Amino acid sequence: MKNPFRGTRAGPPKKSVRETLVPDGEDVKTILAELPPFEAAAVAVLAFRGLRVGALPELTLRGNKFTSRSKGKDIAGELPETALEAIRKAGLDMRRPFAGMAPPSPTCGKGTAPK
Repeated sequence: MKNPFRGTRAGPPKKSVRETLVPDGEDVKTILAELPPFEAAAVAVLAFRGLRVGALPELTLRGNKFTSRSKGKDIAGELPETALEAIRKAGLDMRRPFAGMAPPSPTCGKGTAPK
């Protein structure tokens, strides 16, 4: 079958692209102030280091350095003091803060907090 659009200027209609809104540092601090301690610790780690939620159960800390694994890739870096303070405030283990957390389910997207 021959493509009737080949060689013409016609093409699919352009879709409007919705602007992506990303919270800045002040917005993140406001959000953290309103969350319960456990959720604030998780959001602080995710927001300040750009990690995926699936990296939380594997997160290991040594001082301000972290290692984790997400989507089959090893991740390493440094956590800012704001994230470390949120982990302390939540009373989480400073070595493996989210160790008992279940990764999010592909069907519902919700994990479970450690017990």
